[in-house]
This record gives sequence, C-alpha cells and structure tokens, in this order.
Amino acid sequence: MTETEFQAECLRRFDRIEAMLEHLLGDTTGALLRQVARVVGSNEFVAAEVTALAETDTRLREALKSAIGLESATRRLGKLLARCEGRSMGGVLVARHGDSNVGGVWGVKLTLPLAAASIRFDHAGTFTERETHGISPPL
Repeated sequence: MTETEFQAECLRRFDRIEAMLEHLLGDTTGALLRQVARVVGSNEFVAAEVTALAETDTRLREALKSAIGLESATRRLGKLLARCEGRSMGGVLVARHGDSNVGGVWGVKLTLPLAAASIRFDHAGTFTERETHGISPPL
C-alpha cells in the first residue's frame, strides 16, 4: 500500500467514525470542529476563511448550520473557537496562534481518543506536561 493509498484509507475510516460519533452523541460542536480540521488540515486559519470554504463544501456547511447557524456564521464561529481554545472538543484541540486584522488566527489538531480529554494547549499553542498527565501529545 502506498502512502497516498494509506492516507485515503485513513480518511475513509475517519469519515465513518465521525458519522458514528455525530449520530451517537449528537455532538454538533465536535462535529463542526472535525469538519474544520478536515478542511483546513494543519494550516492556520481565520473564521472568515472557514465560512467561505463552507460555500463550496456541503459537509462543512451542514456542520456549521447544525452547530451555530448560517446567519452571522463568521462571528459565531470565532466566538465558538474562543470558547474551545485550549480544550479538546470532539477529538479536536483548538489553539489560538495569534491575531490578524480580521480576527483570531486559529489552528486545530486531531487527537487520539485516550488523550483527547486530558491534553490542553497553553496560551502559546504548545502542550503543557502537567495537563497531559504524562500522555505524549499526538504529532
């Protein structure tokens, strides 16, 4: 199996797990953050970029609609990211990387299920050992 095939298989499995979690938990915030992570990957972003991407990405648009509604979505998404900052929500860690002229600059990182509840970012977006309880953060 090539690296590209492996990545494609991982994404298919992630999508199945994601759908099961959304169904079982009714977790709209976690579902939205997982869609954001899917779309932006490891890139930094501002809320306006995510809402612009939602215009062409059906899954992201539906997650936005379910979690925060489409009216004033950019502002609401920014506030949601601020509430989630430094916490793991639905298997996604949210970190503020700084500010821009249009709002916060954010980053998201998928976490392992075991570590998701215990790992936190400090204000600079790095992991703190005390809060990880000795669990190594995912790379």
